Amino acid sequence: MADNKNSGDKQGSSKVKLIVYLLIAFLIVISIVGIYLIRNAEDLAKNLLISQVNEQLAPHAEIEIEEFSFSVRPAAITLNNAKIVHKTPFEEFEPERRTDSIRKFELGKASVEGVNLLRLALRRQWSLGTFTIDGLNVEIVPFPVDESETDNDDPFVIPLFVSEVVLSNSNFAYFRERESETLAFRINNLSASVSDLYFSEADAPLYSYFEDFTFSTDTLSYVTEDSLYHLFIYSFDADTKSRTFSFSKSELIPQKSATQIAEEAGVQSDQYNYTAGPVKADGFDAKKWLRDEEIVLTSLIIENLDILINRDKTYPRAERNHRPLPQQQFIDLPFIVSADTIRWETGSIRYVETYPQAGREGEISFYDVNITIEGLQNHSRDDSVRVHAAANFLDQVPIEAKYLFSVRENAGHTVSGFMGGFNLQLLNPIIENMAAKQIRSGNLEEFRFNFHANEYASNGSLHMIYRDMELRFLDEISLEETRSRRLRSFFANRLRVRSGNDIEDPREGTIEFERDVERSIFNYWWKSVLSGIEDIVIR
Repeated sequence: MADNKNSGDKQGSSKVKLIVYLLIAFLIVISIVGIYLIRNAEDLAKNLLISQVNEQLAPHAEIEIEEFSFSVRPAAITLNNAKIVHKTPFEEFEPERRTDSIRKFELGKASVEGVNLLRLALRRQWSLGTFTIDGLNVEIVPFPVDESETDNDDPFVIPLFVSEVVLSNSNFAYFRERESETLAFRINNLSASVSDLYFSEADAPLYSYFEDFTFSTDTLSYVTEDSLYHLFIYSFDADTKSRTFSFSKSELIPQKSATQIAEEAGVQSDQYNYTAGPVKADGFDAKKWLRDEEIVLTSLIIENLDILINRDKTYPRAERNHRPLPQQQFIDLPFIVSADTIRWETGSIRYVETYPQAGREGEISFYDVNITIEGLQNHSRDDSVRVHAAANFLDQVPIEAKYLFSVRENAGHTVSGFMGGFNLQLLNPIIENMAAKQIRSGNLEEFRFNFHANEYASNGSLHMIYRDMELRFLDEISLEETRSRRLRSFFANRLRVRSGNDIEDPREGTIEFERDVERSIFNYWWKSVLSGIEDIVIR
């Protein structure tokens, strides 16, 4: 019995020793592997990064990294001076995959802190702490193939979570043609911060990638597809957490004159110029826009908006079909718009008609423009949109107008307004050049109007008190009062035109006008008011 017991003890002891030996051997192997990994982690990480990127760039390009460092405790990656090098000249190969649209990629410095080595090694998920990028310069061109029909490569997606991405001193440029050197869109000196960046699917919606972000840039520039205008936005800032965005200034610069635009089109065409700024928006929900395509604002304040519109009148007017009114187009937008208040604070509107062959022009101008829009929305049929505008007509005459429309009435709206008194000869620079008429004398003392309009007709009333008005008809080319025109002026003033409207017993004008559906809303409003003026002035 004792011999059997001793034999069992020896066997148990042997098993324990074997387990210990195996454990020691395992620890030695793990230690050796650990030492190897620590010593070679930098090369392993660098090779993994380069191989994954080059897999997407091959065969026409590859990435080059001048400096790369990797530390285990704490886990971090840093690289300096990385760039994409085209082994085949960019313009010489046919693009086949998404990365073939990258014309230029240069990176000054990038660092990653808080790397989860286990997930990275197993390639289940890249989990990073802070990803800092400095001096990134990227140029891209459109991908010419419809990727939904021809997909030559599967999307390269490793599930990635980054607690914060910080971008600084970076530039982005987009060209509409692969061989083009003309920029379509550019961002200069971009800085951004994105919190909780996460994506795991190539087709996941953009709003699901992040929690919040800030964005700022020195200059945003955009060239329209017809190359007629260059838009600039300066010192742009956005913050999704505070729901604000702002910029110091914006300007739209035409690249051709009004005459050149009309000459190319063969018809009258407006040339637009504007400057504005500063501009600030509050209560803007960026995720709601990205997720639901709804533009929601608490307030938008636009300061110093100056608009200049030029038109060459020597060309024929373009033929148009039925032209929906702006509020009808706004109501019919495929997305929701909601803004409690929009304010245009101090600015100007100028409309200039030129007649180059005759060497003359006429201008209508409004200065010190202040406009407030309340309750702007296109989704609730129970609310109305209210607009109040005030300005100085020709920089001298105070004028106010109110504009009200309801979502319930697709094109129905009400317009009312008044104008301060002035010497009617102030209008001569306008009507001489635009209508070949001249006001020899006259004074306006009171002017008010109110009308309701729909898509086809307007009806309302106009009150105008004036006195001592005398008109002259001019030759349409020379703008001189010829003998025949003088005779016409004589009979018109005696038989057709009332020289005044008695304040004690005034004649009230009736506004009745059938809209020309090919013309703009401003033409509609002006012709409506003019019908009331003519009802008072013309016998």
